[in-house]
Amino acid sequence: MLYRQVASIGLMLVFVAVVGLSGTAGAAGIPKRQASYSADAVFQINQQQIASKVYHHEGMERREFRLAGVPQVLIMRPSENRVVYLVPLMNIGMELTLGEGENLPDLSQFASLKPKKLGREEISGLSTTKYDVERLKAKEPYTVTLWLTDDGIPVQAEASDTRGEYRMLQSNIQRGPQDEALFEIPEGMNLAPIDAETLRGLFGG
Repeated sequence: MLYRQVASIGLMLVFVAVVGLSGTAGAAGIPKRQASYSADAVFQINQQQIASKVYHHEGMERREFRLAGVPQVLIMRPSENRVVYLVPLMNIGMELTLGEGENLPDLSQFASLKPKKLGREEISGLSTTKYDVERLKAKEPYTVTLWLTDDGIPVQAEASDTRGEYRMLQSNIQRGPQDEALFEIPEGMNLAPIDAETLRGLFGG
């Protein structure tokens, strides 16, 4: 059962790795992620859509969603290089462990690639700047387009690579501090470790 859950959540983790929605940046005109907020989000990975509730606070992020009708949670704490996936009803989860030299992706990686500004657009009722990024990574080229508010909220993101196409859209964005308890791991949760290399292997990365 846990293996099947790992395979499902892996799609979202791949999207996170491609788009790099967590973290901060300041170079090349990409705004630093400053705002704490909550939002409704829809992730599309090829033909699969996953609706979620997102909470972001001081770099930490929590995403609540359902797969096969089962409530699930993804918690990212970039300052600790930690990603934890939870199935609360079953009291089980998975913790992504990163090896030496591996880091959670952040917007600064895109800033170093000198993304192109493509102008201003209104998305989900918010004024955003559109950025285009194109990068060759080993044998897998990928492109990323980001729509960011001036305080760094990623309202929309689109990406493509050899595995397919990915899209994220956030709406009902409410700025304001979030309860830090949302980003804590409940006591007694049984976590199975999985390393980044194994995760990439599950999806041909």
